[in-house]
This record gives sequence, C-alpha cells and structure tokens, in this order.
Amino acid sequence: MKTIILNILLIFTFLLSQHQVSAFSTDSLLNIFSSASHDTIKIDVLDQLSKNQFGPNPDKAIEYAEQAVDISNKINDKKRLGYALKNVGLGYYFKADFVEVLTYWQQSLEAFKSIEDSKGISNLESNIGAVFYSTGDNVKALEHYLRALKISEDSGDDHRKATVLQNIGAVYENTRDYDKAEDHLIQALQMFEKLENNRGLATTSLNLGEIYFEQKKDQTKAKLYFELAREKLAIEDDALLPNALIFLAQIDSENKDHSQALRKLKEAFAMA
Repeated sequence: MKTIILNILLIFTFLLSQHQVSAFSTDSLLNIFSSASHDTIKIDVLDQLSKNQFGPNPDKAIEYAEQAVDISNKINDKKRLGYALKNVGLGYYFKADFVEVLTYWQQSLEAFKSIEDSKGISNLESNIGAVFYSTGDNVKALEHYLRALKISEDSGDDHRKATVLQNIGAVYENTRDYDKAEDHLIQALQMFEKLENNRGLATTSLNLGEIYFEQKKDQTKAKLYFELAREKLAIEDDALLPNALIFLAQIDSENKDHSQALRKLKEAFAMA
C-alpha cells in the first residue's frame, strides 16, 4: 500500500497564454484555436484541451497533444514540444499503456535536455521513475528518482526535492531497506512541513507509519504517523483517507480495542 507522489498533473508550464486559456470550456478553447493567428497560441490551447480530456477521454487527449507535437516541431519550439510529448504520454498513462508512456516521456525528456530546462528534466525523470516503480522495477525507478533529486537540489526546487525524497523512501520501503526508507521519508516530512504541503505530509506520514507497522518496530510511532496522515488527508478531502483509517483500525484491533477498530473500518468503507 506504499504511496508515491506522481508529479504528472501537479506541474504546469509557466507560459502566460496557458494560464489565460486554462479557465475556458472545451467549446471556447476550440473557438480560440480556430481563430488563433499564432502557432504558439494554438499549441497552448491544444495543451489545455488535452489536459481537459485526460480523465473523461484519454484518446481525445492524445489526439490534441499529438497536434501540439506537430506544430511544436514545425516551429522548432522545444519547450512546448517537451510538454506536448509529456501530454501524449499522460494520455497513455490514463490508458495504462506504460510502454507508450515511457516512449513519449523519454522523448519529452530529450526535448527538455536539448534546452537545458531543469524543471522539465526533473519533472520527467521523476515521472519516469514513478512508472518504473508502478511496474515493479525498483532499480530503474531509483535511478531516475536520484537524477531528479540531484537536479532539484541544484536548482533549489524544494517542492520537487521533497516529493522525490518521499518517492525514494517508498522505493526503499518496497525493497525492505527500512533504514534508508525512514531516512529519506523523514527528510521529506520535514520539508513538506516547512512548505505547509498537507498532501505531502499525509502521504509521507502514511509511508512512515507503514514502516513501523510492518516491522512491528514501534506501534506508538506508527499510530502517531497514521493519525497525522488522517488529519492532513481530512483537510484535503483526499481519497487516501480510508487508507489511514484502515491502518488505525488494524492497530486498534491488535490492541484489543475492537469497538474503535470497527468504528474506523465503517468510516473507511463509507468513504470508499
């Protein structure tokens, strides 16, 4: 039940026109696209159209992103090309086609590398690591996460660094290297606390709680971390909240507090 933070939908480009089009409906965006006189505006509109379709229609998201790839190539705009290729990969991510995801994200990574865009490089290294993590390749996941960590440290990107530290901790937890997992997760927790990032605090707390719970090392600490996760997830109204409740119910059960365990389980199942 390890939890990682996948920075797919969290990082957007700084391009002004993308911020301008993000609030429009699909029909309005299509009208803007039809009347746009500049290719850069067309790409940015296609970028937002693609994002709008990831969940409801990933095939349509891919179609819009591929159009953005074509125009970006035509005008040789490497930054927009990088994000367009990333969006194609995202469409395939929502289709669970991880082979295609990696194909397009590797291309996106190369586009960002060609212009030395540290933010884009770090984002793609982290996301590629998350795909390898999801498919069970811990070695390659760690390789990409460590690259992302180095870039985030060099660029002073504390949010990225905290996220990658948390994901590295999850990999070490997965391989049962609990000391390294705990070290990276505590670093991440401290950074998320400084950044006032509730979801980061919650997911990292869940992982730390799992470490203590799985090892039967310190159930008091496990409960404290799961309680912290529950508190922060409740603030964010996050779908991971039932996970924290189920862990807390397990601890209550082991402590023979069956009424509390049952109450938490009922609360968790009501949210599922």
